[in-house]
Amino acid sequence: YCLAMIYPTQEMLFYYEAIWPPSSSPGEEGETSPTADSLVDLFAMVFGGGGFVCAVGGGWCCDKVGIAKFTLAVSGCCFATSLLLLAPYYWPQALAQVGLTLGFSLYMIVCTRYTVLYAPPELFGSMSGLLFTAVSVFMGVGAGLVDYAAETLAAGRSPPLLQYQAPFLLLGLGAAALGAWL
Repeated sequence: YCLAMIYPTQEMLFYYEAIWPPSSSPGEEGETSPTADSLVDLFAMVFGGGGFVCAVGGGWCCDKVGIAKFTLAVSGCCFATSLLLLAPYYWPQALAQVGLTLGFSLYMIVCTRYTVLYAPPELFGSMSGLLFTAVSVFMGVGAGLVDYAAETLAAGRSPPLLQYQAPFLLLGLGAAALGAWL
């Protein structure tokens, strides 16, 4: 799940430049698309503000609706975000950024809540440390595998968007299914 939310943010500028190529004149090296730049800048604002709101409001919401329904809602957010990422237009991408922010920020609440439920208080620190260490290791391995698959798609002369969209969709759908199962 974490990889499904973080991988698109890592590839965001490259993906947006594949959608909206830079319109640079000869001799203007390093220019990026104004649309790609504005969306990347927007993400910083959305993630900062949205993360704050999610930290406070998401915890309250999880307590009110319960962990099972909250986990389903977070999984639904992941599913919707993976679909929004496929649309090569400005506003769906802006909404996808909101989905990435919600998905990642609320995922942290889910992880912490499950740790609270299944770890005795005297082992909470050890359990949450183990959980986030496992997530980090799997993220590193998963990101390497996804990058390899994306490079393979790019080498096979696939359309540039497929190089990004296929991993975004597969990760998002897999994460949503696993979250629903959980």
